[in-house]
Amino acid sequence: MNQKHNKKFAIGDIHGNFKALKDVFRKTNFDYENDLLIFLGDLADGYSEPEKCLTELLKIKNFVPILGNHDLFLKKWTDKNIVLEGWKKIGGLDTVKLLKGYKKELAVYFEKAVPYFIEGNKIFCHGGFNQNKLIIKQRKVNFSINRHLFKTSKHYEKTKAKINVQYDEKNSIKIDEIFIGHSPTSNKLPAFHSNLINIDTGAGNGGKLTMMDIDTKKYWQSRHFKM
Repeated sequence: MNQKHNKKFAIGDIHGNFKALKDVFRKTNFDYENDLLIFLGDLADGYSEPEKCLTELLKIKNFVPILGNHDLFLKKWTDKNIVLEGWKKIGGLDTVKLLKGYKKELAVYFEKAVPYFIEGNKIFCHGGFNQNKLIIKQRKVNFSINRHLFKTSKHYEKTKAKINVQYDEKNSIKIDEIFIGHSPTSNKLPAFHSNLINIDTGAGNGGKLTMMDIDTKKYWQSRHFKM
């Protein structure tokens, strides 16, 4: 993105937790017209207000949704009216009931959605990727489902080494920082391991929603909300 924004934020997995979403927007004094919001994925399957989250997020002028693993199931239903068995096991049927009247909004949402996003020297994705392969050569689904990178980052942190990210053969985009969600942190706080930051702090299962200024790394968290 070459646009200038007042502030640039990333937000972790929401999972239908509308109260938490509004809470962090209030705490950050988020500007719907001028700030940038990068959502790290998983809109639904958890709390019971994914439709409110959807419509609220679509109000944002500079909004980048990343495809999470739950979003892939949701997209399959949005595009082809197919409810996969794996999705049923993680709340898919409840999500269908809640979002059945919002297919137009979902179509707009998924038109914006990407497997990963690069802003400056930072890459954002839901799960992770194979750090031994070029970014552009990897299967798109891997960015949504990978958990290995977060585990690997803990080992890098111990040796004070950085995870090396190669974008393409010429490494035409220099990437120094990695932002992910997908794997909830055990202490409900953002995890800073090497040059990787995980901001999934369990908003979908009784934890908190985290929103972070991607430049300063200051973060705000929602209160706990009952499911």
